[in-house]
Amino acid sequence: MYYLNLKQIAKKLKISVVTVRRYIKSGKLKAKKIGRDYRISDNDLNIFLNEPNKLFNKSETFRINNQTDNNKSIPIFPGLNFHVMETLAEMSLNINSLDEIRDIISKYDHGYLRIFEQIELNDTRIPSNAITFLLIDDAISNLQTRRRLFKNLIDKKGIILLPLPPHLSDSLLRITPENMIFLSDEILPPHLKHVHCDYIDDISSPEFISKTVDTELLVAEGYIENQETYLRKNAVNAIYNLASNGLKEIYIHNIPHVPPHAEFIKFDNKNLNMKISMI
Repeated sequence: MYYLNLKQIAKKLKISVVTVRRYIKSGKLKAKKIGRDYRISDNDLNIFLNEPNKLFNKSETFRINNQTDNNKSIPIFPGLNFHVMETLAEMSLNINSLDEIRDIISKYDHGYLRIFEQIELNDTRIPSNAITFLLIDDAISNLQTRRRLFKNLIDKKGIILLPLPPHLSDSLLRITPENMIFLSDEILPPHLKHVHCDYIDDISSPEFISKTVDTELLVAEGYIENQETYLRKNAVNAIYNLASNGLKEIYIHNIPHVPPHAEFIKFDNKNLNMKISMI
């Protein structure tokens, strides 16, 4: 029996080291912790490869387990940091260079490159410290975005498309008028079963148009893959419909995985040129 490190496994499976870690964290791939890193035996790798339905789909690549090993990795800001940042925090003890951080950001969230380059230039050359600065800057940016969102919702300038996770829905539903809350999915998670609002299956109906005539912003769930934005089909249709009536900004909660029943499609913003903010 011999053991492979994460880079060897990633090369053999033609996936990223980040994805290998997700397999291990989820229990799909058995591994042993030797020192600060994982090692996978050839026997466990063969078991993994020969069992069906083991591979994540693309949208599950960054499914996060927020529990860290004995709290040794860098703490995150729960509900504020994006999934790529949380992944970097989990991996902090095993990242040996700034180039590794750059590779992960470039592949999964290119928008953070500018922030990372500023940190690299002005603050530190130590990988774990760079990740700490990234987590802080990410949380600050997210809080500023949420403040702007809350203010606009209080001023009755936007609509919410459910579902949203509890850390967002609990606060947003309290400040948003009921007639500005809609369902973009017929199947709601348990924490939203008490919510009663219209399902936007017909965005051309006079009722929907009358309620959203002055809408400047929209909040919805989605995800980014290969620098493309994906939203539920009903949300995309609503955006296209509202674009000619003053919609200026979209706030997207980046979900870690796509519900199996939901239909997500690519949102093409090239012709609309709306501002997209992640929350």
